[in-house]
Amino acid sequence: MNQQVAQLGQGANSVAQAQAMLGQVQQLMSTLKTAQGNLQAMPGQLSALQAATGQLATGAQQLQGGIKTAQGGINQYTNAVGTATNGANQLTQNSNALLAGSQQLLGGLQLLNANSGSLVGGAMTLAGALGQLNQQVPALIGGINQLAAGTAKLDANSPALLAGVAKLQAGANQLATALSQATMKLNQIQLGDANADMIAKPTKLQHKNYTYVRNYGNALAPYVLSVALYVGALVFNFVYPIRKIALPSKSGSAWWASKVVLGLCVITAMAVLEGGIMMMLGLHIDHVPSFFTTLILFGWASMAIVMFLSMLLDNPGRFLSMVLLMLQLGGSGGTFPMELTKPFYNDIHWYLPMTYSIQGLRQGMFGGLGNHYAMMCNSVLLGLAVVFNILLLFTMIWLQGHNYAGKSQLDGNQDLLAIEQDDDGMHLRTK
Repeated sequence: MNQQVAQLGQGANSVAQAQAMLGQVQQLMSTLKTAQGNLQAMPGQLSALQAATGQLATGAQQLQGGIKTAQGGINQYTNAVGTATNGANQLTQNSNALLAGSQQLLGGLQLLNANSGSLVGGAMTLAGALGQLNQQVPALIGGINQLAAGTAKLDANSPALLAGVAKLQAGANQLATALSQATMKLNQIQLGDANADMIAKPTKLQHKNYTYVRNYGNALAPYVLSVALYVGALVFNFVYPIRKIALPSKSGSAWWASKVVLGLCVITAMAVLEGGIMMMLGLHIDHVPSFFTTLILFGWASMAIVMFLSMLLDNPGRFLSMVLLMLQLGGSGGTFPMELTKPFYNDIHWYLPMTYSIQGLRQGMFGGLGNHYAMMCNSVLLGLAVVFNILLLFTMIWLQGHNYAGKSQLDGNQDLLAIEQDDDGMHLRTK
């Protein structure tokens, strides 16, 4: 019995040693937290933290050994309690004389026997808790090793961090020095009126007119002159019977030449008279030769286009000539800038003869666009006159070859223009 009690005492001592080791572990964890907090401010304590980490690992290993020793002592204690219970039962059965003389000892043994189950249960609970603690010790050791590795890595990178801090401090000092020097130089600058004007007005605006138009009437003159010339060509082809043949025996080219010469002479006279009258009425012209050249070339182009359509299609061709006039009124840019005009007219703007007439007349009257621009416009107008006169030649040759020459829907209209005769005797005659 005394031997089992001694073993029980040894188990209790082992448990006390385990608790003492656990207190050391907690004390080492507190030391580790304190060292970790001081690490951010005092890089020099890294060696102490590493030493504490090593002690923590050693203590954890000792704790693991003590836990195993305590667990063995508890197992011995449990076995001893069972043996003591059996011995007490035997002593009760075989020691009647001792039982009679030792009532006080028997009562104590009965009390020990009554509470032995609770004591064994508590010991088993303690053994289970120590087992769980023993299972968590490897994870604790692994975490301590990771912390030690991180601490070593931080210790290895501390020189680079300190070097970066030193560079930052040097850069800040350099910036402060440069700012101080700049402030001194700025204070040495004397801000006078000239410098103030330079800062307030860094640029000087110069206005230069590249052309001058006196009023809206002058600005509208190129458009009106172009429209008048085109209408003149249109009226000529309405009034003059261009399909009539004076000499049927002549060739188609001769017929073409007689009509073209007459048409060009008429439209040239219109252009010269129109421009001359406008100049006499006070219209100012900057470049007179360019002005009259554009007028004449646009007249030729207009006469060629209208005469070609009238010769080819007769009255429907004259109608198409009027449609072309309507398109040019809106799409030539004579009244308003093309940026303010609808997209349809912008699409056909550069395909209209009057566009080049207006631009060329603007250069001749006001300048500003350049002589090369006027030459480009005049070249386009001359090209249109040549192309449509050639088309007119082939048309008249074809008409004569198919016996359409001399036949026109205007023949009835021409009779209305003849001098009225008194053939029926109904008119009164002066005596």
